[in-house]
Amino acid sequence: MRFNRVRNPVVPAILGAVLCSTPILADGQNDLDVTVGGACLGMGTFIDQNNRPDSAGHRRQFDLAANIDVSFVHGERIEGVLQLQTGSGGSSIGFVGSENPEVLVALTNANLSYHIPKPGIVVTVGSFDTPFGEETGRLTNNGDASANSFFLNSLFYSAFAGTQVGTLNTLGMMGNWHTETVDVTLATTNGTDEAAGNPDGNFEIVARLGMSPIPFARLAGSYLHSDDNSSAGSSGTESLFSDWLAEGGYDLNESGALRGYIGQIVYDDGAGATEDEVVIWMLEGAVQVVETRFAARVSGWAPSNDNGDGASISRHIGLPGLAAGFEPDELAMNQQTRRYQFSVTRNLVPGTGAKLEFVFDDLQHGLADGRSADALGVLLGVNATF
Repeated sequence: MRFNRVRNPVVPAILGAVLCSTPILADGQNDLDVTVGGACLGMGTFIDQNNRPDSAGHRRQFDLAANIDVSFVHGERIEGVLQLQTGSGGSSIGFVGSENPEVLVALTNANLSYHIPKPGIVVTVGSFDTPFGEETGRLTNNGDASANSFFLNSLFYSAFAGTQVGTLNTLGMMGNWHTETVDVTLATTNGTDEAAGNPDGNFEIVARLGMSPIPFARLAGSYLHSDDNSSAGSSGTESLFSDWLAEGGYDLNESGALRGYIGQIVYDDGAGATEDEVVIWMLEGAVQVVETRFAARVSGWAPSNDNGDGASISRHIGLPGLAAGFEPDELAMNQQTRRYQFSVTRNLVPGTGAKLEFVFDDLQHGLADGRSADALGVLLGVNATF
């Protein structure tokens, strides 16, 4: 799921030329600074799943993804960003190009921000990551996993973005007000389908309140409501989608961190006979020893109807994670999933690190006939930012 696609083969050539240049300083009279940066991620992915059909193919491959960021600052009040994402194509975990190998470049974030120093307000217009939850800024975003202790995101954000290694883009307007201890974010957007078409004609509302009551500690709460379904046309989740999230964390940055969240999603399909709710949660801890970081995470996806019979559950509720490759009637959507992750990250040089991740997706019921559909993966890669 991406905001826009660029298929012109001239684009990568132009971008390559730009990347070879140093940061640009425009005419001093305009007071415009333009900078080019980005990230590149090369990795090997080795995922096996119990009873996966031979027709689904293997998920053992080498992969590549990259982001190119063009940012500019105009004076003290205006800044903008343009992010392009690309990948080798055919990825089994969701890098750009995995759905259509002909896609060369995806245009994701493209926005302008206006700063009002007093009272500390920033207004952003354009395409940006949906500001739902504190984890948004720490997600793996295609070629950039530098802010994440792992390669794969937690179960909820994998479902939210529709990919294991991405964020949910949206189009709209966002405002942020912040002080030293409190910050508030409000956004209104086209919804959850990452496009400008907005066929249902409805708008999404996102709100987030964050607090830093003591040094290194964070508390936050988020709410999202998006009517993605109407008689005029469906988009995004195709449901009356709402979500709340409560979070807490203690982050010592270079020394380690402990954080977690709990929340609930509602995929309201308008049918009284179905259950629409899913409880989501995550707990993560990390510790840094010299240049090596060790991290562990467990995340959960728990529909209110989890008996595995495939009935009486909203048809819009999917099954996140690595449970793929089966026919729709083989894998019940109404079952719990837990994801266990462990990683070791080693800083090689400033801006570049090597990461090894072990991931295990544990499905409560597995297949309809009782066979297991659990998945076990090993991912090894190098991520560089520039």
